[in-house]
Amino acid sequence: MTDNSWETLLARIPLVLYPDWDDDGEVVWPRNGETVQLRDTATGQRILFFADGKGIGIGLTVPEDPAVADRVRSVLRLQRTMLFGQVRDYENGGWRPLDSSLWWPVPGSEHPAVEGRDAEVGEHRLEEVAREWRTGWRHTADDQREEIATAIVAILRDGTGTTPEQLRISAYDNYGPTEPPYMGEVAPDRPTSRGLPPQCQ
Repeated sequence: MTDNSWETLLARIPLVLYPDWDDDGEVVWPRNGETVQLRDTATGQRILFFADGKGIGIGLTVPEDPAVADRVRSVLRLQRTMLFGQVRDYENGGWRPLDSSLWWPVPGSEHPAVEGRDAEVGEHRLEEVAREWRTGWRHTADDQREEIATAIVAILRDGTGTTPEQLRISAYDNYGPTEPPYMGEVAPDRPTSRGLPPQCQ
């Protein structure tokens, strides 16, 4: 791959599952079940992009290696935003940006959210045990797509130590595999390249 592979990936991520609208302004694509996966062949790290209401949900798996997981969490914690919501400012009656995390940990069945007197300890504990983190954008939020693309590249490059050569892309819907979107020089994730049979059993 060329030296500008990260730049190409950065430019292509905002176009993943880019919506199509009908004449009434309703989203006709992507539909529920439409999913795109970026996978690191060396670490097994996965980033899923999936249709989620009027936007795209993004799920990031946490690597099993504790040292790599710590690096990923440190990169996640550095990524803050004030773009994703607003709250009412009751002092002046207007709206103000809501400072919230770009990513949030998803509690798994093995590690339920910690409840107790100290909410901060519970939140910190959840961050440490969560095996997946989520973020996303609404279809109309162009600035959010670009910010999240930057965050994803930082996680892959600085968090997991991924190289562009290690990345593979695939796509599927509720009926099976589909043609993955163009992501620069990221190669398609073909089962046969991993020694699997060409047809599902």
